[in-house]
Amino acid sequence: MMAWPEADPRIKLFRYEDILDNEIEVFKDIFSFYELPRLESLVGRLFASRFSAKKQTGRTSHIRDHKANQWESHFTPRVLAHLEQKHPGLLERYGYQ
Repeated sequence: MMAWPEADPRIKLFRYEDILDNEIEVFKDIFSFYELPRLESLVGRLFASRFSAKKQTGRTSHIRDHKANQWESHFTPRVLAHLEQKHPGLLERYGYQ
């Protein structure tokens, strides 16, 4: 991910926690990026709404709790040190302190 260009118009980057609870707007942006026809975009947003995390929570076990920054409570200092050693600056680059 560090090799990805920071400002390339061919690449859309979304953080997981920014998608959940905002699926309709995010998918609208994605469909616009791919220049989908209006009908396909509307259908896609309908599915984004219908299957949003908010509507699925409690119905299925595969969607994790989508609160932001949970990684901070799961990454031990040792894991964080290893990540920083292997990929210096990665967390900061993508907006994770």
